[in-house]
Amino acid sequence: MNTPVFYKEKPIFGFDLGHNTLKVMQINTSSKQDIVSSYGHIEFDEKAVNDGIIVDTEEIAKQAIAEMHRQTGPLMINPSGLAERGLLVRHLVMPEGTAGTTEVMNYLAKDISEDTYINIMPQYRPCGRAWESPTLGRSLQMHEFREAINAALKAGLTRLDKI
Repeated sequence: MNTPVFYKEKPIFGFDLGHNTLKVMQINTSSKQDIVSSYGHIEFDEKAVNDGIIVDTEEIAKQAIAEMHRQTGPLMINPSGLAERGLLVRHLVMPEGTAGTTEVMNYLAKDISEDTYINIMPQYRPCGRAWESPTLGRSLQMHEFREAINAALKAGLTRLDKI
């Protein structure tokens, strides 16, 4: 991907990459208070994603995660247990491994840091037209969540939410 969808001179507050959407939030640090100054939202045509015309969503996610880590470093938690600064990755586990959990965990450990804090989320529930899909038309099974935790640990990631 040649054109980034975020501004490298502004700190990234967060991003959300869905199947056919991307949202990027950035902070304006030039004001007296840090405020969210830009919120980009790009919607991809679902047919283009499914047909393989748009193939860079993974690269967008990698660029954004790497930039957030560069700007803030690993997640720092104060003695009260509150996050103060740093990268926290939230990963939604999908049925039958469709979220690419093993690949995501390997990428985070190898290319970002084994000290990356991961929130592995098992709360996927089918909504809307997901019921039409044999893969996505069901809730996550407990063994799939356990497999995601094991994938993170096998990759060398140990900063996981307590289960």
